Amino acid sequence: MAAVPVPAAAVKRAVGAIQDANPRMRTVRFSSGSLKLAETCLGELVALLTAEAQERVDAQRGRTLGAEHVLGAVRGLEFDEFVRPLEDALESFRVVEAAEREVKRRRKQNRDTLPEGMSEKDVEDMQNELFSSARQRMGFTVAKPTGH
Repeated sequence: MAAVPVPAAAVKRAVGAIQDANPRMRTVRFSSGSLKLAETCLGELVALLTAEAQERVDAQRGRTLGAEHVLGAVRGLEFDEFVRPLEDALESFRVVEAAEREVKRRRKQNRDTLPEGMSEKDVEDMQNELFSSARQRMGFTVAKPTGH
């Protein structure tokens, strides 16, 4: 099983998000070697989880690797402390995804009409609030969108 390449920029963003969320980490600096090691570790983890999840798909004679297979792989690899946060993140993702689908459906259904009493700005604000709520539940801190 070969490690999956993880972009250095993604690792730096993740480390930055972790530092922003943890006041004790804000003054810590990471050497290029530690970031490279994190890239390699993440690549190995992705390869391991993917292989384990694929085994679950194969055992079910399935063709699509889904979130439930990845969660099963996390459990199977005994990363139990990560199961609940991942389930919460998945639920938040599904809520946001459902809201996006609903907005798209309404726009397609009534291209010239928005939901009663709501402007396009109101709909966009509602969507941004859902994103913000999901990020908070997942423990991410992201700058608020500035609008158009």
